[in-house]
Amino acid sequence: MVDEAHRTQGGDMGDNLFNAFPQAVRIGFTGTPLLTERHEIKTHERFGGKLDENGEPWIDSYKFDKAVADRATVEIKYIGKVSNDKIDDKELFDAEFEDLFQKRTQEEREEIQRRYGSFIAYLESKDRIAEIAKDIVEHYYTDILINGFKAQVVASSIVAAVRYKYELETAIKEKIAQLKALPDEERDDERIKQLEFLKVAAVVSGMGNNEPGYISKARSEAKDWDAVNSFKKDFDYSQEEGGQYKKPESGIGILCVCDRLLTGFDAPIEQVMYLDKIMKEHDLFQAITRVNRTKKGKTFGLIVDYIGITKHLQQALGIYTDKDKEKAQHFLNVFRDINKEIPVLEARYKRVLNLFTENNLNEIENFLNQIFADPTAEFEFAESCIEQAKNIKFRAELLTYSKSFFDSLDLLFNTQAVNIGLSQNDWVTCFGELKTDIKTKQWT
Repeated sequence: MVDEAHRTQGGDMGDNLFNAFPQAVRIGFTGTPLLTERHEIKTHERFGGKLDENGEPWIDSYKFDKAVADRATVEIKYIGKVSNDKIDDKELFDAEFEDLFQKRTQEEREEIQRRYGSFIAYLESKDRIAEIAKDIVEHYYTDILINGFKAQVVASSIVAAVRYKYELETAIKEKIAQLKALPDEERDDERIKQLEFLKVAAVVSGMGNNEPGYISKARSEAKDWDAVNSFKKDFDYSQEEGGQYKKPESGIGILCVCDRLLTGFDAPIEQVMYLDKIMKEHDLFQAITRVNRTKKGKTFGLIVDYIGITKHLQQALGIYTDKDKEKAQHFLNVFRDINKEIPVLEARYKRVLNLFTENNLNEIENFLNQIFADPTAEFEFAESCIEQAKNIKFRAELLTYSKSFFDSLDLLFNTQAVNIGLSQNDWVTCFGELKTDIKTKQWT
């Protein structure tokens, strides 16, 4: 019985094992079997599997979309930060260069080639990484850190991964200075403390005797911090009497990697992956599923793409999900561009409104937007809503529809505040406990 069968099926160890026990039953477990024609030996062929009447070689399968439906994993959302999505193989760097910069003028392309020499040199360039690092910090601070989750940055090489570490640290310092410069009434000291507590680590392999000193320093620092295990822990801002943090290592919130930690790395606290590396098929699928582990308060995982991997993303997801049209379309609803959540949010909001109007509570939109001119009429409308909430069916539907609405709102804005001044928990608590509060008809 072999786990991670797509990786451990080859090489001398696998050959020796299979040759030593030629008549043994071979059972392989993998989330990403090798399936496409570019693989000389597919995973099921290596394990002696034959196709059944449905053309499947599996004893059993549990696909990605089914796991999301069962809430065994969270759904994954996608944000594209580049316009081009035609990146192909690493061996095709010249063609990729033309694809990536097809909208640039000839003079601009020649200047980029003169300055960076090759596509990989461009991906590793300090100026490019510094620009992306600022964007990452802005997004992470605004949308991820506020909810207590962590991030991975996937770079194209060891050099790029370590450069990301240093540029992210610089961008964090600049963001802190920017926030501290705000007027007192706008400055949020607690959020500033979160950024000051935040640490960035690079987890990379060695480059041999000629390794640059800044890479050795980053690796040594990650080792001293026990970066991988510390990353898995919740942020712990508790302090000792002298003001020192009790667990400063828990501040490691961003890991910069190249090849390591992209397979088999289980860190439920990771919500977002910033992707700046060309990957495809099982490598890509293994990487993006680092963000789909379940954790309290985490309703989705997020991929932010800086290299234009959309086409390969669709191909990878198509391989590892059910392929008939109906199920494939359903899966696209599980993994979709985050911008497509806007009409979903609008539809879910409309459904909440319709629930009230269907029960003759027609002033609900005026109430939610706080535009009642008559305070007495507003109070009476609120009383009518509470009276309606005696109905168990109404209350159950309200909780279901409002939760869906808040899920979309949280995804787009990562805040639980809405224009009625209630958080999601407040809303649920209010209507969940109405069966007792309604006896006194108290409403606040």
